[in-house]
Amino acid sequence: MDLDGVAEELYAVPPDEFVAVRKQRQDDARAAGDRTLAREIGALPKPTAAAWVCNLLVREQRAEIEGLVELGDLLRQAQESLAGDQLRALDRQRSQLLTALTRQATALAREQGMRVGGTVEAQVADTLRAAMADPEAGEALLAGRLTGAMSYN
Repeated sequence: MDLDGVAEELYAVPPDEFVAVRKQRQDDARAAGDRTLAREIGALPKPTAAAWVCNLLVREQRAEIEGLVELGDLLRQAQESLAGDQLRALDRQRSQLLTALTRQATALAREQGMRVGGTVEAQVADTLRAAMADPEAGEALLAGRLTGAMSYN
């Protein structure tokens, strides 16, 4: 058992199971004599509902999220080169992709038994937008271990 493996497991469980599973993994680490790992596991924060939905989306639709991050790169390149026609086409694609992925995320959450309200849906969309706009946010999303929603101004 290592922290990376435990984190991978924890950020995949539904939010209402997170604390119990984290406690069990802490107990497992202690029983194995690894107090340092137990402390590190205990320090892993529970994700918000929006973060959990985004993590779920990354696990279930990774290729689409990679495409989203790549589209953000293309948009930045088009802006830097002032390619107006290309920028307009990419912006339309961005809008369609954000809408589609937000819908997919909420549908996946419902399949897992989680009701997603308007606030969480908006936070998911903001997180996806941030991942597209900022390469570091894109990497964080692709890691599948968000603990909170992201935003970008």
